[in-house]
Amino acid sequence: MSIFLYNPDKKDKPAFLDEFVIRTRIFDDMFREISTDKMIVPEQHYMIVGPRGAGKTSMLLRLKYAVEDDPVLSKRVIPVMFGEEQYNIGELGNLWERIAEYLEDYHGFEGITAEIEKYIHRDDYEEATFRILIKHLDQREQNRIMLLIDNIGQLFDKFEINEIRRLREILQTWPHIRLVAGSPVILHYIVDYDQPLHEFFKIIRLNSLTDEEAMTLLRKLAVVHHEEEKIERILAKTPERVATLNTLSGGIPRTVVLLFKVFVDNEHGNALSDLEKILDAVTPLYKHRMDDLPPQQQKIIDAVALHWEPMEVKDIRKAVRLESKVISAQLRQLEKNQVIEKYRTKTKNHQYQLKERFFNIWYLMRYGRKMDRNKVIWLVKFLEAWCEKGEIEKRIRDYVKKVREGALDGSTMEIYGLTYSFFDKIKIETKLRLKESLPAHLSSNIKINDRDLLNTFEKEMKKGNLNKAITTILNVHLIKEDNRDWVLNYLEKNESLLEPIANQVVKYRMDNVEPEKELNFLYFRRTLAYALTYESVTNAVIWDKREEVVALTDYLMSLIESDQQDIELSIREQTLLLIILIFLLSGEYYGIVTHFLTRTQFADKRLSFVSKLAKYYMALKTNDEIEAYTISAQLQSFMSQERIDNFAASVAKIKLIFEERRSLPH
Repeated sequence: MSIFLYNPDKKDKPAFLDEFVIRTRIFDDMFREISTDKMIVPEQHYMIVGPRGAGKTSMLLRLKYAVEDDPVLSKRVIPVMFGEEQYNIGELGNLWERIAEYLEDYHGFEGITAEIEKYIHRDDYEEATFRILIKHLDQREQNRIMLLIDNIGQLFDKFEINEIRRLREILQTWPHIRLVAGSPVILHYIVDYDQPLHEFFKIIRLNSLTDEEAMTLLRKLAVVHHEEEKIERILAKTPERVATLNTLSGGIPRTVVLLFKVFVDNEHGNALSDLEKILDAVTPLYKHRMDDLPPQQQKIIDAVALHWEPMEVKDIRKAVRLESKVISAQLRQLEKNQVIEKYRTKTKNHQYQLKERFFNIWYLMRYGRKMDRNKVIWLVKFLEAWCEKGEIEKRIRDYVKKVREGALDGSTMEIYGLTYSFFDKIKIETKLRLKESLPAHLSSNIKINDRDLLNTFEKEMKKGNLNKAITTILNVHLIKEDNRDWVLNYLEKNESLLEPIANQVVKYRMDNVEPEKELNFLYFRRTLAYALTYESVTNAVIWDKREEVVALTDYLMSLIESDQQDIELSIREQTLLLIILIFLLSGEYYGIVTHFLTRTQFADKRLSFVSKLAKYYMALKTNDEIEAYTISAQLQSFMSQERIDNFAASVAKIKLIFEERRSLPH
């Protein structure tokens, strides 16, 4: 049996013909030319060029079947097809040998290889083998061969230059063989002026699929996989997904087929896991593609692929450290071979990116740096365009649930977590859930506006969701004075909520608060304490509830002592603290005031004038004239005596108000 690799797609003929629904115009044009040529004289030879997966093998196979099925052509032409890898062909003579073996195995020829064996060790082996092959062909009615060779560049690379010249001579002078070849790139053998095959072939380019062709292919795949109803529903509802899919695949049919399962399963949120499987499946294909390129082109592809977005030559130059003219020359070749796509701009500085976006995706996933945003930018862009409104939210919620359940492996959690961390146009609640479920190195990517968080806090409070509200507020940067003042203002306006919030905060334990939120927690607790103390001290002092006053001020002092950050108080915090001290002074709680100032050293460190005003007032009331004079002198270095006196008068006035209130029925 021949070792010739034949029908590489492994599909039976009826199934293949039924699924051949794209590139039909190219096939029709080629077959029309082939079927009308008599092959009495040497005819035109073809080179089908397109990226791997563009359909070259399918086109060769379709031509083979067409010749076999044509009642006229099949009587005189034998299609002989070689697969991509022919390891047993190392020289031109081997090519004639393999054809002879194929004719014996599949078309009833006899004695060709036996006759060839006599010449194996002779110097004229190739010429003798070819003569024997032609002799046996001339003895049959089917005396013409259409030789179909995929990835012919690999064969040319094995041949000596004289063998390539000999091949051209044969194809130009003998009508027996018509060559239809496939190549993923434009070969230098046919473009370089000094090469024997320069301008020898008619080039047939397999360009990217149009959206219409992609839709035709998807519909056929749906029939094959019994998904007609689902695919028609998706196409009717969101036809723009076809363009998204086509862009992502670069219009490469093989990639469209690979992505088909993603397309239909995307409705139910399984696309990400399918994509990961596809990336593994295409690794041999894309690795082969990179190996086909010369070293300089590999460097350029690396730079462009890792950048994802289109690049100018000057940017590529920085990445690869090659001269601009060298880069431009290589880019032209890559563009000609449909690996790179050029975007023209209004200036002379055009931009370049990988033509097949899925190839770019594979490269980023395999060679991108672990925490580089561009590693997953493709997935961000894909999901933004691919998913319907609300579907991203659903995906993220499902992801968070799986993370919390430990249902994802480390790699999956990293990739998808990094991807979702870059989505901005999602609900704050969803962002928070995601942020809380991710490890710190991922959650740091999630940026949430403080104002949005404060608004969410207010909404949750209105709904009565105290725990959610507090969880939200702990994400606010309370180190910022404006944010603390907003919280204080909200708490002052909603006095009835102070106690429920305080009860909820008490349930929080510091060891249960994430390290990055500890400072926010301390600030919120302190801000809440200011609001609570401001509200409660007033009533406690008016009705002279000494134990309550002691408890409240002790609570406030404990919070202040726990605050190790040397942060200036906001204007509102200063005002509240001043009012609290005035109330205490008005109620003649001098011991508590002294204890408060001494124990915390708070006022001395951050609000020295309040401490001095309080001590000045107490010195006056205890008739300590020396102390009063000393403090007054210190105060006058940064405020007028009038202001000092006004403070004392304000305390006295409030004391009178308290006394009047106490005289009223409780």
